[in-house]
This record gives sequence, C-alpha cells and structure tokens, in this order.
Amino acid sequence: MRPGNPARAAATVALSIALTGCITTDTSNGKTPRPPVTSPEPIPWSTTAPGKPIGTAPAPAVTPLEGQPLTVTLLIPKAVTPGKRYRFTVRLANTGARPISLHPCPSYRVQMAKLVESGYLNCAGAPDVIPPGTHLDFAMQIGTRSSPYGPAADLTWHLGSEGTEGVGATVRVPINES
Repeated sequence: MRPGNPARAAATVALSIALTGCITTDTSNGKTPRPPVTSPEPIPWSTTAPGKPIGTAPAPAVTPLEGQPLTVTLLIPKAVTPGKRYRFTVRLANTGARPISLHPCPSYRVQMAKLVESGYLNCAGAPDVIPPGTHLDFAMQIGTRSSPYGPAADLTWHLGSEGTEGVGATVRVPINES
C-alpha cells in the first residue's frame, strides 16, 4: 500500500472487516458467489452423519497447502467433558502477500489423547481463497474418551492426513473432572 492513498487503505480495512452475511446472485450467469473472507462466526462444521465430516477429496495424496504462508491457531472455548464431542475452532491465517486457494479442498487430521479423526474442511461454506493478511475460522469437533484423561490433554490439529501432515498446531486443553 502506498502512503497517501486513502481509497486503497479503505479497501484494505474493508477486507479485514467481518462478514456481513449478504450473498447475492449474479443473474447473468446464475451463480451465487461465495461470501467474503473473515467471518465473525466459524464456518460451520458440515456433516452427513453425527461425527462424520464431509468434503471433497483432493485427487492425489499430497500435503495440503504445502509451502503456503499459512498459520494455524486452535481456539478452545472450554474444558473437555470426557465422553462428549469437543467443539473448538481452527483459524487458518494467510500471512503472505498472495491469496491462498482452498482448491482442492484441504483434508485435516485431529487428535486428542489416543483418539484420531480426519476429514475435509467445509470448503462449500468457505470463500474460494484466503486473501493476504486475513483468516478463516472453521468450526471443528472431535470425540473424546469416557475414561479419565487427567487434568489436561493435548489437542493436535494438522492440515493433511497421516503421512501428509502439513502446517498444524497443538494446545493443552483442560479436562472437566466433574
């Protein structure tokens, strides 16, 4: 951004403002564009059956978004209640200068203690790209053991599946002992 260009500065600020929820249809081609980036609520975790995420598999088994300037942050809202699905948010932030495409839709792998689940991000509910300097939040969940964990457990999330893990993050989550 060049100094002294208020229009460009306003456009940059507008890009980082939260999603308004407006979706319009272009009647010339009948397509509904995807919403803008950086929503105040996470992109919903989409399921076909309880605990089974949906998504479109990329053709080859490759590490999703490998080499992209992407950071992963896990946002944990509360303690884990053993035996119940734990809901949390994954924030994917583009720290580079170019948009990051979500095509093909990236797979992920999540683990808590010895439980491992995998799936694909809800790309149908997300924009096509993550513009530079912005982020997308994805609602996630994982099953938990009913047996005690102790006072805390590690929650680990990676783009990719076993053998193709890419960028990821781990956070220590408190366990609700009651």
